[in-house]
Amino acid sequence: MSSFRFNFLTPDKDTTVPTDLESNPSDVVHKDSCHKPIGLSGGEITPQPAKRLDFTEATLQVLGGTAYDVELVRTGCGTLSCRNVPSGSLSSTSLRQTVENNTDLIPSVYEGGLKTWECSIDLVNYFDSAGISFEGRSVLELGCGTALPGIYALRGGATSVVFQDYNEEVLELVTMPNVVMNVAHAGDDDEGAPLARRCEFWAGDWGELERTWRQQNTRFDVIITSETIYCQSTTSRLYSLVRSALRETGVVYPLIY
Repeated sequence: MSSFRFNFLTPDKDTTVPTDLESNPSDVVHKDSCHKPIGLSGGEITPQPAKRLDFTEATLQVLGGTAYDVELVRTGCGTLSCRNVPSGSLSSTSLRQTVENNTDLIPSVYEGGLKTWECSIDLVNYFDSAGISFEGRSVLELGCGTALPGIYALRGGATSVVFQDYNEEVLELVTMPNVVMNVAHAGDDDEGAPLARRCEFWAGDWGELERTWRQQNTRFDVIITSETIYCQSTTSRLYSLVRSALRETGVVYPLIY
C-alpha cells in the first residue's frame, strides 16, 4: 500500500501563511464572503468525463500573440498576471450567468475557476517564504482555476505541471492564458516551445480523472490544491484521487480555510 503525507496549511496551525496581499479586493475572493452555492442539494457533483485539452506550440503562439485584459496580483514572489474574462467571451450560458450575477459557485456547473481565490495567493506566499522547491518534480494542481500555485511550480523548475479544473472553458479562457503570460513571457522558456511539453490541462470530475489516470498509471511527486472543498462528497473524492495519483514518496499541499 502506498503511503503519503498531507501538509495541511490552515490558520489554526503553527504554519505562518503571509497575508500582506496587495491585490485588488474585487478580484481576489475570500471564502467567507462567497455567495451561497446554488444548484444541487448538498453540493453533489455530477460526474464530468475526463478530458485532456490540446496545448501545443501552435496553441502557445496564438495565446502569446493575444492581448488580454489582466489584473495584476501581487504575491511574495512577485507580481503575477491574471486574465479578466468578460461575460461575452463565455460560450456557456450557465458560466455567462455566473459572471453577470456575480455568483461564485454552482455545483455541477461552475466550480469557481474564473476568479482568483485568496487561498491560492496564500499558498504561493507559503511556498516562497518556506523555500519549497519544485525543481525536477512532477506536479498536479487540482481545481486550479487561475492557477497561481501551479504557475509558481512551473517557474520554480518543475519538470511538468498538470492543471486540472472541472470546467473546460475555464482552462481555455483563464488557465492557459495565465500560464503563457506568467511563464513563457517571463523568459523562463526559450520562445515558449518547451512549455508545451511541460504542461497538461485536464477538465472533468475528480472521480472520472481518478479512473482515467489509474488506467494510464499516472502519478505525481507533488499535489497541490487550495480552497477546493465545500461539501462532504468533494472531500471524499479529493482524498481518493490523491491516494491514487500520488507517488509513494510524494507530498500534498492542501490549503483549506
